[in-house]
Amino acid sequence: MQAEWKTSRRRDILRPAPQGRPMGSNSMRKVVLAVVSSVTAGGLATAAWAADDFMSECLVTGSQRLCECMSSKIPADKRAAAVQGMKKSNAATQPGGNLLDPATLSQEQMQGLDAVVIAQASCM
Repeated sequence: MQAEWKTSRRRDILRPAPQGRPMGSNSMRKVVLAVVSSVTAGGLATAAWAADDFMSECLVTGSQRLCECMSSKIPADKRAAAVQGMKKSNAATQPGGNLLDPATLSQEQMQGLDAVVIAQASCM
């Protein structure tokens, strides 16, 4: 079997002609890459938003260094609940705020605040 040869536009280099690859494989790769990239970017944007929300609530009562450490230790599945629990806790510490009543917290918020306390203890 004799290989076909074609010249490249760049520097007139001889290269073997592509064989065995369907014409649309490059376009399919581009489509798959675009879908994967957009899904990854969306997931990262959501995580970044949650991290910013966590940091803004944490910085009400904590230092930048402590909050960064705590943020790295909060599990992803408890992060949103931790933010909600910290919002209620921060509201209670403001002037004129009422003491935080655990009965007003949902089960998820309690678990989120537990994660915050555990993270805070390990970061001190």
